[in-house]
Amino acid sequence: MRQNRGLLLKLHNSEYFIGLKKDTQNSFSFPAFVEKFFGNKINKKILNKIETFLIKENRCYLEDTIKRFNREYFNENYNWARFKRSYRRFGSLSSKRNINISYRLLFAPKKIFEYVCVHELAHLKEFNHSKRFWAHVQRVMPEYKQYEKWLKENGHTLTIANNLKEVACCDKNDRYFKSIRGA
Repeated sequence: MRQNRGLLLKLHNSEYFIGLKKDTQNSFSFPAFVEKFFGNKINKKILNKIETFLIKENRCYLEDTIKRFNREYFNENYNWARFKRSYRRFGSLSSKRNINISYRLLFAPKKIFEYVCVHELAHLKEFNHSKRFWAHVQRVMPEYKQYEKWLKENGHTLTIANNLKEVACCDKNDRYFKSIRGA
């Protein structure tokens, strides 16, 4: 049986296998791979492919989450909800009512991801951070302050590199074999 080795990228809603090819000596070097592509000298081409894959693969998940919370709590019109490659903000709402969510939130616990979605939906009601805005957020998520605190303390850890784990799997039927093509 052929064994595949690679890296497992864990999100709060799924896992992806990044297969590694054998080098000329027929061996794998995981620490060197991680350092080369995700360490101090990030290979932007590889990182870009993984980010693009994650954004496309999870688009429907974001749209479903936004639609569910909007239908249950807000009933507001918006144009679209999309993942963005934002590194300074976790979410934003444009004046055109476009909801932008950082794809990095896929690495956060699910409740944190949902909190940011609710936060941006609340801006459809109040385009500010007034008491009325926070009342909308609290109505949906009474524990929102602990999610804000978590983001402030842990937001910097929401990276591809921090969510990789070495794995070995045997074939395409293995639960870890949902591979990112081209990476």
